[in-house]
Amino acid sequence: MTFTDSLKQGFEVLNKNWAVVAIQLVVVFVTMTGLVVLIAIPLVLAAVVFGSNLTEIVNNFSMEYLARLITARHLTIAIVIALVLTIYIIAMFLLLFFIYGASCGLLGRSVREPEHGFTLRGFYVEGKRMFFPLLGFNVVIGLIAVTESVVIALCYLFILSLRDMANAGSTPVGNFIDIFSALITLTVLFFLLTGTLSVNVYGTAILALRGGGVFSALRGSVLLIINRPSAYWFYIICIVGFVVCSLVMVILVAIISMIPLVGKLLAIPLQLLIQVAQSYMGLLAISSVFSYYHGLIAGGSSPQSGILTEVAVSIDPPAG
Repeated sequence: MTFTDSLKQGFEVLNKNWAVVAIQLVVVFVTMTGLVVLIAIPLVLAAVVFGSNLTEIVNNFSMEYLARLITARHLTIAIVIALVLTIYIIAMFLLLFFIYGASCGLLGRSVREPEHGFTLRGFYVEGKRMFFPLLGFNVVIGLIAVTESVVIALCYLFILSLRDMANAGSTPVGNFIDIFSALITLTVLFFLLTGTLSVNVYGTAILALRGGGVFSALRGSVLLIINRPSAYWFYIICIVGFVVCSLVMVILVAIISMIPLVGKLLAIPLQLLIQVAQSYMGLLAISSVFSYYHGLIAGGSSPQSGILTEVAVSIDPPAG
């Protein structure tokens, strides 16, 4: 399957399941509204109860200002509010992650079974199926990414210490070492982190399309990218397309907002439009990557070695 075919199928799959975009937007809106209702309003009421001027609170409104105000007046209230905020953030994170897993599972099923479309029951079932494997997989990927960043940072500091030991300081040689080591570090870090992110997406594709466990998905996605470097480059193309389109929209909105009167009237609708477009493009990238992966595994492209076959075998879900 070519890149173009994968993007085309990604469009078809996502348009068939357009409701997942709406669900994500609704959940984000509910999350932000809940944050205001459960956190900001009680903070303001507590601050007023403890004798602060309401006008002063409105003029200086910020979460940091209110937290500092309440902490200064009553530490117990501040601790309770901080605890509620922590619980709320964790709950909303888990809800958003469930929605993400359900969306990936539903898109994966539509890639595997083109006749399958969106249903609320299917969305819920896929969310239950994907939640814990996907959560565990992302935790492992996060640990790998943090380890990679720490190792690269330590290597960079080691190079700089060698430069200092050689008394290369501000000499031309020292400046060259600084620039060269920085470029090498950034290059290695870029490929490591984007490689890790591509492993994340293809691992998610394995979980969505074939099931299996956390480490079988990790092993399968790593072997896939080793055997098929084109899978990595297709992921990079999708991400670059997402970033470029997002930047273009942000720039256009910024330009329009500078127009007198019209800019203020269109500010909120344009922000909503950006949120819709970004949600759509993000899910489009995922569905396109899923389509590309399915094309490779299902025979859309002949494998270059036995590794790809091993990937397909190693991630087959157990019978029953």
